Amino acid sequence: MTGDETGARRRDALVVALSFASGAVDAVGFLALGGVFLANMTGNFVLLGLAAGQGRGVETLGHAVAFAGFVGGQLAGFRLVRQPADETTIWPARVRYLLGLELLLLVAALSGWIVTRGEPAGDWRFLFVAVLAAAMDMQNAGVHRLSAGLATGYITGALTALMGQFMLPAHRDGRAVSRIAVILALGIGAAAAALLLTYARPIALVLPVVTVLAVVTAVSGPPRR
Repeated sequence: MTGDETGARRRDALVVALSFASGAVDAVGFLALGGVFLANMTGNFVLLGLAAGQGRGVETLGHAVAFAGFVGGQLAGFRLVRQPADETTIWPARVRYLLGLELLLLVAALSGWIVTRGEPAGDWRFLFVAVLAAAMDMQNAGVHRLSAGLATGYITGALTALMGQFMLPAHRDGRAVSRIAVILALGIGAAAAALLLTYARPIALVLPVVTVLAVVTAVSGPPRR
C-alpha cells in the first residue's frame, strides 16, 4: 500500500468518526431541542416548511434558527478553509484549525448543557440550536474541503453513490466500505446520544466533544501528504 493510500484511508476513518459526532448532535437536536436537525439540513428544511405550513410559530423559529446557524457555519467554514491551488496535504492546516474552532463551539455548548442539566428553556434553546448548527456545518465545510467524496451530515448522497457502485461497474471507485461506515456511524452516533439523553441527559453532548477532540488530536502535528 502506498503512502497516499494509507493517508486516504486514515482520512476516511477520521471522517467516519466525525459522522458519529454528527449523528449524536442531530439526536440531541431532534430529541431535546424541539425536533430540530442540526447537521442534516435537508431534513431540517423540510420540517421548517411543515411547521410554517401548519402555523406552528415556535417550531418554525427553531428550524429557521438552525438554518441560519447552518448558513453562518458554512460561510465561516469555507472562508477559513480556502487554500492555494497547489495544496496537496491529506489534512490541510486550515481544516485542522476549522475543526479546532468547531471543538470550541461544542465545548461551549457542553458547558451550557451541563449548567442547564440538559433542559434549556426559552430563548436559551435557540442559542443551543444556533451554536450546534454552526459547529456541525463548519465541520461539513471542512470535510467538503478534504475532497474525500464523503459527507458527515447526511447520507442521501452516500447511499446514491453506494448503490451506483453496486449497479454500475463503471462507477466503482473502491469507496464502498468508507461510505457504508459513514452511514453506520451516523446512526450509531444518534443511538448513543439517545441513550445518554435517556439515562444521563446532562452529559449527552460529551459524545460529540470527545469524538471531535479525538479527531483534532489525531490530525495535529506536521501535515501529512
